[in-house]
Order: sequence, then structure tokens, then C-alpha cells
Amino acid sequence: KKTNTLMASDRYYKVLGSAVVIGGLFGFALNKGNVYDPQLISDQMVFKSFVMLKMFLSAAGTSCFMLGIMHMTGMKQQVEQTRKEITDRDRGFFSVALGTTILGIGMGLTGSCPGTVMAQIGSGILPSALYILSGGLVGSLIYIMLYKKIKPLFSIMNNKKTETSYDQMLGLSYPITTFLFGAVFIGAVALLEYYRPSENVFSIFDLLFDFPRIIQLSSWPAYISGAIIGLAQFPAIIILQNTIGSSTSYEFTGCQILSRVYPSSVNTNSDLSKRIPLSINNLWQPSYLVGAVIGSFIGAISSNSYGIASPIGSPLINFLGGIALIFGSRIADGCTSGHGISGMSKLNPTSLVGITCMFSGAIGS
Repeated sequence: KKTNTLMASDRYYKVLGSAVVIGGLFGFALNKGNVYDPQLISDQMVFKSFVMLKMFLSAAGTSCFMLGIMHMTGMKQQVEQTRKEITDRDRGFFSVALGTTILGIGMGLTGSCPGTVMAQIGSGILPSALYILSGGLVGSLIYIMLYKKIKPLFSIMNNKKTETSYDQMLGLSYPITTFLFGAVFIGAVALLEYYRPSENVFSIFDLLFDFPRIIQLSSWPAYISGAIIGLAQFPAIIILQNTIGSSTSYEFTGCQILSRVYPSSVNTNSDLSKRIPLSINNLWQPSYLVGAVIGSFIGAISSNSYGIASPIGSPLINFLGGIALIFGSRIADGCTSGHGISGMSKLNPTSLVGITCMFSGAIGS
């Protein structure tokens, strides 16, 4: 019995430690790709810059190829386990569209996302990133308190018997479909790169064999940084048994707070009470976000760029935008990473709707 306890404890810390490292890659990539800069994210929404879009498409495309290759090479079971959300989900198209639109409005107001705000903290965009984070925590509390009233929205346009994944819709195998999606995403990156080339262009060979010089650069090509995030899906699936995402950690934190100050709001609801135990399933995302802070800090310090980016909006706007970020992402059950990078590579139809509404909300705001 003691041996089993020690083995369980050993795995617990190994998994959470791995989550910190994977989050560190995420935060480092965001910093080096400059997609932690609120102004750059804001410029994307008015089409003054395409750096964020390049990184997003590169991450999504690389993620598609990664999951497709894993599916073909003996890791089908692990990949399919992460895809169960398509048939097991409780969110329909309506709640995903509504939630991601609200999330997008928060993105437009703050120049941030649920995961990006942690990279902004690590990169020294203070105190504005803390206002966004505080708003996000409040947003999670509002979501939890209103959960019983919000939940009926989840069933709208949510026919699990007819809604399938894109590979099933097209009648193709999962790997072939992910390769097709990945090719479209990477092709779009190449097209954007042709018309709007990146600064400090270097190859993957430079990254591998001239790393001491490359790490000192404050701006990496978005397609390189995006590829790093997409490749992070491999250890996430193998070790964490999940794909990358951020917003559930806010719900976990909100449930931890309310279970102590207002227990009946959480303990009597099975959907929320499952967030209370300090289990691997609940703690890997917070650990991942801690890693994002560390990784972005390393990225900033290595290029002497800590604290040079400026916030957009007032403290109040950042706080309110933070509320929208998390309140919306929890209604949609996913954020920029969860629906965009991970959801698209799982070929989840609701994720495409989510990404469309997310960017529409951000552009509109």
C-alpha cells in the first residue's frame, strides 16, 4: 500500500512538473513571437499587423500535423482519448458562439487572452496584466455563481446524435483530414509571410545550431514560435493526457475560492464540485500557466526586453475585459488555445464556429 502511495505521489509531481515545462514552452514562444504585446494583438484586430494570425495558424497547423502523425504511429488511443470531447461535450454551437464572442470582446479590449495574460505578467507588462488577471478571476466567480441559469444555454443546438467531427463528415481518416487542415493553415501562413514578411528571419537549423545568438533576439518569426506551441501537443498528450488550454484553470481557482467562502454554490453542483479536489486533472492547467509566466520571463530576460511593451486601455477597461475573457471562455468551454489550437486539430466543428466568433467579437470591439 505504501509503495502504491509513493508511486502515485511520484507521478503526481512528475505530471505537474511536466505541465510547468510545457507551459514554459508556451510562454517562451509567446514572448519570442511578440504575441504577448497588447498593442500587437490589438493591431491584428484592425489588420495593421498579422503577426498574431501567423502564430495562431502556425500553431494550429503544426498541432494538426502532430496529432495526425501520433494517430498513425502507435498513439491512436491517446489521441482519440482527447477527442472524446466531440461526442461527450455538453456545449452546443449556440453556447460556443455566444461565449467566444464575449471572449473576443475581452480580447479586443485588453489585447490579451486567458493564457496570454500569464505571458504578459512574465514579460513585465505590469500592473495592467494583473488588472486583466483580477478581472478574469472575477469573471470565473460570476460564471460559477450564475452557472445554474447559464447551463440551459448549453443544450441549444447541441444534437450529439448528428454532430460529428470533420473527418467523419468528409468520410476520410482522421490523419488524412488533419493533414489537409494542417496544409491549409500552413499554406495561409506562407501566403501571409510572402506579403508581410517577418523581421529577424532565421531557419530551424539556426535555432538548433546557433541558439546562443538566436535566443538573444527579441522578435522571432511568428511561424517558428507558433510551431513550438503546436509541437508542445506531443508531451501534453503523452504526459498530461490532454491537449493545451488555459481557461479551465480559472474555473478551478474560482471553485476553490467559493468552496471556502460560499460552499453551497459549488458543493451541491456535480459539474462544479469536480473542480474542488487537488487532483492531477484539476492542477495541470494552473501548473501550465505558472510555467507560462516563467517561460515568458526567461524569453524577456534573454533578449533584454522585460517590461518594454505597453498596455492598451485604462485599468478599468483591462479589468472589465478580463471579466469578459474568462466569463466568455467558460460559457464556450474553451479559449484561444482550447478551441483554436487544440480544438481545430481534433477536428471539432464547434471549434471552427468558436474561432470565427472569437475573432469577430475582437474585431468588432
